[in-house]
Amino acid sequence: DAIGIITATTFRGGDNKKIKLGAGSDLELYHDGTFNYIAAPNNHEVHINANSGGSTENMAKFKPNGAVELYHDNTKRLETNGSGILVTGNITAGDTMQLQLGGNGDLRFHHTSNISTIQDTYGDLRIMGNTIRIQRQAGGENYLYAIEGGKVSLYNDGNERFLTTGTGAQILSTLEVGNTNAPFLVESTTSGGGTEDIGRIGINRTNASTSDRQLWLQYTVGASDAYAAFMARSANDTGTAGTFLKVDAVNNNIDFPRDSLKLRLGAGNDLEIYHDNNSKIHGLSGYTQVSAQNGSMYLDGNSIFLRSGAGNENYIKCIDDGAVELYHNNVKKLDTAADRVNISGHLFINTGARLYIQNGFQDSVGSIQNTGGSNDSNLMFLVRNAGTESTALKIQKNSDIELPIDNQKLLLGLSQDLQLYHDGTASVIKNATGDLYVQSIGDVKIRTLD
Repeated sequence: DAIGIITATTFRGGDNKKIKLGAGSDLELYHDGTFNYIAAPNNHEVHINANSGGSTENMAKFKPNGAVELYHDNTKRLETNGSGILVTGNITAGDTMQLQLGGNGDLRFHHTSNISTIQDTYGDLRIMGNTIRIQRQAGGENYLYAIEGGKVSLYNDGNERFLTTGTGAQILSTLEVGNTNAPFLVESTTSGGGTEDIGRIGINRTNASTSDRQLWLQYTVGASDAYAAFMARSANDTGTAGTFLKVDAVNNNIDFPRDSLKLRLGAGNDLEIYHDNNSKIHGLSGYTQVSAQNGSMYLDGNSIFLRSGAGNENYIKCIDDGAVELYHNNVKKLDTAADRVNISGHLFINTGARLYIQNGFQDSVGSIQNTGGSNDSNLMFLVRNAGTESTALKIQKNSDIELPIDNQKLLLGLSQDLQLYHDGTASVIKNATGDLYVQSIGDVKIRTLD
């Protein structure tokens, strides 16, 4: 049978008629009615080459039981292997085109306009590596950095801002919560050349209007500092913030370090404690009570004034290097001096009370006591001798005057020349100098008692 027809320009064979080349017919060309074939039946490779400038240039290689290789400009760019394909160089696809992986193309890589997308349409999307970095297009600036067995870090403009640790997480700058006009902030920093560590929690407004304020709690710890402070900046003030309350653990102080800053207590803020050039405890209503349940209480100041709630009526004045003054209805009634006590008005000794002279009760030389009932009284002058107290003089409610101790003498005259006393047995009128006169308009009678 004829295997084909040869014309001046064409060789045409029938279906399944083969052109065999090579000593062993190792290359076959044919058409089976549907497909065209270039075959190497004896396990030989099939190469497709081009001739460029007299040199052979590979375009494709097909290896039995092995790889298929594709070339560009005689350089291998793609080849198959037992697990898939190997690409040498770049894979380029146009906009909206996708590289799809998975049985249903669930993992997709594509670029549209100016957006590049890695998309997983089903299941988890996992990025795995001993170290993972997400960086800017040009490289060198981290967005995210993750280390196997170590930290995960987040960055801003190449600066590490947040990282995980073995015990939790660490913020390396400021944490802001809320909108940009009034964010709640948490931040840490250092001061004093790095000798103090500072942490802040608060509200940080933008100072864009007259209503803006800033308020935060600041913790400061250093070699010689350990304190917490409430700090604030007033409206439209971009200067130094003020400290309003400071708890100082090193010096054991709670400070209100601003003049006229008041500690106010009570439901109606009725008790105020503050300093405005003077130090004040100010009760606006009711009683103001200062008490100590244990130990002593000290009120120290260059001068100490106790006054009415309105501040316009004096009760007590204690003046540095000067007097102590007591008042009644804003009128001074008693004040001390270097050598005396001045009393303006009367000095009353209530019934049952005593006025002691020198060194208090136990060592007193004498005392004055008011005795008797609620409507009348006796006035007694008492002395103490060798620990024994006795009445030296008694003025009774009926105006009698008593010297109720035997041998206690009433001494009269510059040299005490006239003496009247009772010695326990006899009553004596004794004149030590000159004459003794007994004068009377009427008779002078000397007689014994009936």
